[in-house]
Amino acid sequence: SGGPYTVATPDPALCVDSNVNCDTYQLTVELPQDYWSTHEGGVTVEINWASSNDDFDMYITDSAGTQVDSSAAGGTTSEKVDLGKLAPGTYTVQVVAYLAAGASYTGQATLTSTELSGEMSFPEDKDTVMDMLTVDYPLNVIFVGYQPTAQEVAELRSWIPDTYQPTVATKSPAGDEVHNEGAGLLNWNKNHLITSEPYFLGIRYNYKLNIIQASDAYAQALFQAVEDNTAQGQAFHTASRGQDLARYDTLYGHFRLLAKGGDLAYKVADATKSDLIDAYAVEDWIFNSRYNPQWACAFKNLETNECLDPSIIQPDPNAYHDPFYDLHGLNLDHMPQGVNAGSSFFFFDTFTPEYASNYFRPNAYHTWGTDKVINGTIVPKAIEEGGSWRITDPDTGDWDGVDFGRTWGGRYRFHFIDLGAAPNNYESASWLKAERTLSSDYPFGDPPIWQYKADPLWQQSGEGCLADPQVLNYTGGTPCRMMPRLGRDVGYGLFFRSTSGYLYRPIPRGDVYWLAVSNWTDFYSRPQWVNGQLTNAPWYGVWWTDTSKLYKINQAGDNSDDVLRWLSSALPYARWVGRQGEVIPLYDPTNNQPTGETLDTSPKYEDLPAPAYHVHQHGTGVDVAPEPLYPGDDHHLTVQYGSSTVDLTEVSNAVEKAKAHGVLGLNYDGSVSHESMRDYIDANRAGIADSVPGVNTIPSINMVFEKAYTWALPAIVGGIAVGTADGEAWGVMNNVNDRVKWSESHYPAAQPGDAPGSRRSLTDASLPTQDTGGGFSYTIEHEAAHNLGLSHPHDGSYGVDKCTTGPNAGKWACYWTGLGWMYDIAAAPTTYAMSYRPYEVEDQDNLQRGHVAEYLLGAQDALRTRLVDEARAGNTTPSAGWTSDYARMQGWRAQAADLFRQGDYLHAEYAARNAALAARAVPQTAANTSEPKLLEAGQVYYFNVNPQAATPATVAELTITTIVATEQKAKSATLSATVSNAGTGDANNIVVRFLDNGVLLGESAPLATLAAGASAEVSLPWNLRGVSGERTITAQVDPANTVAESNEENNQAQRTITVRGNKVQNGSFEQSSSGSAPDGWSGSTGSGYDSSGANASDGSRAVSVTGNGGPATLLNPAWSSAPINVVAGETYQLAMTVKTQGTSSAPSLQVSYLDGTGRILSKVTGLTTARVGTTGTQDVLGQITVPAGVTRLRLTLVGFSATDLNTRGT
Repeated sequence: SGGPYTVATPDPALCVDSNVNCDTYQLTVELPQDYWSTHEGGVTVEINWASSNDDFDMYITDSAGTQVDSSAAGGTTSEKVDLGKLAPGTYTVQVVAYLAAGASYTGQATLTSTELSGEMSFPEDKDTVMDMLTVDYPLNVIFVGYQPTAQEVAELRSWIPDTYQPTVATKSPAGDEVHNEGAGLLNWNKNHLITSEPYFLGIRYNYKLNIIQASDAYAQALFQAVEDNTAQGQAFHTASRGQDLARYDTLYGHFRLLAKGGDLAYKVADATKSDLIDAYAVEDWIFNSRYNPQWACAFKNLETNECLDPSIIQPDPNAYHDPFYDLHGLNLDHMPQGVNAGSSFFFFDTFTPEYASNYFRPNAYHTWGTDKVINGTIVPKAIEEGGSWRITDPDTGDWDGVDFGRTWGGRYRFHFIDLGAAPNNYESASWLKAERTLSSDYPFGDPPIWQYKADPLWQQSGEGCLADPQVLNYTGGTPCRMMPRLGRDVGYGLFFRSTSGYLYRPIPRGDVYWLAVSNWTDFYSRPQWVNGQLTNAPWYGVWWTDTSKLYKINQAGDNSDDVLRWLSSALPYARWVGRQGEVIPLYDPTNNQPTGETLDTSPKYEDLPAPAYHVHQHGTGVDVAPEPLYPGDDHHLTVQYGSSTVDLTEVSNAVEKAKAHGVLGLNYDGSVSHESMRDYIDANRAGIADSVPGVNTIPSINMVFEKAYTWALPAIVGGIAVGTADGEAWGVMNNVNDRVKWSESHYPAAQPGDAPGSRRSLTDASLPTQDTGGGFSYTIEHEAAHNLGLSHPHDGSYGVDKCTTGPNAGKWACYWTGLGWMYDIAAAPTTYAMSYRPYEVEDQDNLQRGHVAEYLLGAQDALRTRLVDEARAGNTTPSAGWTSDYARMQGWRAQAADLFRQGDYLHAEYAARNAALAARAVPQTAANTSEPKLLEAGQVYYFNVNPQAATPATVAELTITTIVATEQKAKSATLSATVSNAGTGDANNIVVRFLDNGVLLGESAPLATLAAGASAEVSLPWNLRGVSGERTITAQVDPANTVAESNEENNQAQRTITVRGNKVQNGSFEQSSSGSAPDGWSGSTGSGYDSSGANASDGSRAVSVTGNGGPATLLNPAWSSAPINVVAGETYQLAMTVKTQGTSSAPSLQVSYLDGTGRILSKVTGLTTARVGTTGTQDVLGQITVPAGVTRLRLTLVGFSATDLNTRGT
């Protein structure tokens, strides 16, 4: 016990013992070292006091001073920590009076345990699961354009790991190599675990390495695909990238020439720009061409000489890209990209081969990017608007992709690294920018191939690298030559992407995931109304922020592009809730029927009111001062969410407390304690982030902070995936502030007549120091991915090296922590490089594998807990029910492990899920067994497990191979497209959609059936009235994706068609200055001008000729056009529309060819008809080719045949 206290302690570091503002107690746990191996239970510590207006906090540290746990909620009358199976030893419990007025507390520590021994001992442990989830994992390293020697192949193999166990970072100790303490801030450096091991999830990969050479023909075809999708001479979006590349060129560009024997053609003309390659398009080409018969033996295993083809990257011919599992309607029983057959890493040499210069400009650097290349250019707008930008900030719409990459991958189960691409300054050697800042930096980096070929520093034969006095010593342990560095590239790709470890344990906590969003504006982030005036004095903000503009979320029922849509791709089989106005029903898990209760999951938007105290951080400490606008303890502002009341004033108090407990920064760049805020939310979940059975509630606290406050770390963090004190996933916290925020989210400046309390800013301008920024949306997706367990592509997972000493010497068993930026340029929402979305197959694989392990580990925990309950009830042998459920669990587990080893992770997860239900004593009945489906909150079902074959049923593969426009009559054409089915299955009811410059023209009549290997033509009439110039015609087959295909991303083709229009002046006779004759035409005797509209085919006017009863040779009525400019040798289409009434002979069209002076060179009949008597309107078509020497021509509409002796009719 302690107290009474009347004191404020804003920072626990200010704690002074002996009843000044805190108390310290010793907690001794005296147990045998192996006690917890035979006992279940744990240790809890709790303190209590009388009034929630007082606030005590509790911290527990071990004998080394490391914090073990804490509880600092606020707004409560207690704090409690569950320390679990606390190891024997001495601990310190510190109680701090954060804010107290005459308050005292009491406390206690409790140890509970139950012995499990004899027949009540659980017969297995975590290693049981790991042994079952040990898999031989194919790993392909494929060289394209580079031909490694046998010695290089052997060296490369020695630097690629042969085994790896995924780790969980938040449950693992840090590396303890003293000389490598800064490894987490230095690219490619490592800090090994010397005295301990990381937390292993329960999976083991034994990599089965294939080192492969692609043929030159394949390389050239791939490079052609690159050239077809390159935009030359592009400036970087960030100017410093071009500046640093130019600096690199000055220092190291000469190695390009040396590697090419001094060829000056390889001197880069403009090093500030690059030829930008569409990474997606090339990635798609690799995937889609893998079954092209042309490449049947294009790959060769360099160690066995085995003939291979590109299908090794995904043997399933029917695999296709569909991250949402819903391209053909939601299908939760099929992995769109097929079962996992391993991972592949391509190394492109786009510099060394002689043929490389045919596809890559020797005098230009090239990089890889996320933008779509359109006709060799980048169109600077979002792809949804017809532009090139695939990746934009979801809140602001600004470009937020990559244009500097040397690697890409992850939309399929492979990556490629371009050895001839330019280096970049994203992959910097140091977080703090203290060193040189390019991916090629010596000795850390990974230079382009010309440096490996010509720079002596990158040709060192030793096991280390010569020291460079300009940089910190490299401690990454990889020699400075090419093959060890390429082996390192593969290893980091495995550790951080393809088979990565986890940040948090990927525990599947429910079938419904609720992103419980609270968007709050800090009271001090806004100006305040004081005495009817808007002010920022003494410590208020400048801008009032509209948080709805910072969070991209749709209305309930709209599952299109928003945060929850993106998150659903991570776990397609989970229901994600939390949209605007979304209220979900709750279900009874015993019968899967509605309970009648509901849960309002819609996001909350609140402007936090005045707290009791204002916290101000500064360079040397923290000040706490009473808030003059605080209305008093009896006037808290509350809000009602459903049946729950949330005290917003207490929330505001908790924010100020979290500021007080944050890390101090420079000036106002302080941080806010996410741990303190987490404790407050946990103590006050109702209405904010309710805990509901069957729902995995993920609190998402999104703050608009004053000044430059941030969660967790000063100045740099936009969000954090918050964990519990014992390292499990809890939720996410995200922030914007005055330094980083989208200024379009500000409310406008105050205007005369505004009512006090109006949401107004003091100015419409941003401070000069305010950086451009976005909103919450991408940060939420990013941090929620961590909550699910996913690590960054650059850290958060542990890697492994081959041990050089000790009992494991020569084995891949020495684990390390470190930083590696390379695979940030990949399709991963957890990257820092861009606002990538959605989640792709590598993240899906990692989560499904993690879920399999966690379900099986959870099954063990459930069975062990049931044994504890039975032991406490006096049982000395397990009950019959326990024994039966254990057997049921083992059956499901065996199937899960078998499917896991086959790479069918989706169905392995379903089987493991069933195993966990059996372990929890959930009976299986016909009523609670279902095909996989999205469940409602609280429902509990066993899923039928339908394993996915490595080669599933045949499917179609539709493409457009040709587009043709044929003119059928004047101002009308027919668009035709040839549809080919290159798949293995038939396609039915195929529709082709045609667009003209992006505007819909219409759809073809459906093709009933198109057999595998067959082609067919479809068509659509095209009205050319008012159409002229170059037209981009797009044909899209199966635009609604109703036909299942192996590749859904090649269903479109385009062709540019030129519509020249009518070269005849006033060819429809509509314009007439005189009213008696059309402009641009002259008529002879017997000609007429009809404006009645009765005889017009285009508009309301026509010309006529009428016979006079005499011979046509004496008087043949006609209309002649003005001269028309033409080009000798070109072919022109002729068209006229004719209608006759009682004519004696047929009309015709005569062409007079003229020279430059207007002299007639010759005459020909251009069109003839057989229209005699009375006939309806008819189009008459033909064509002419203009002879040499002709520059103009004249058209004459002739009424009657020259042989007609008695012309009559009209």
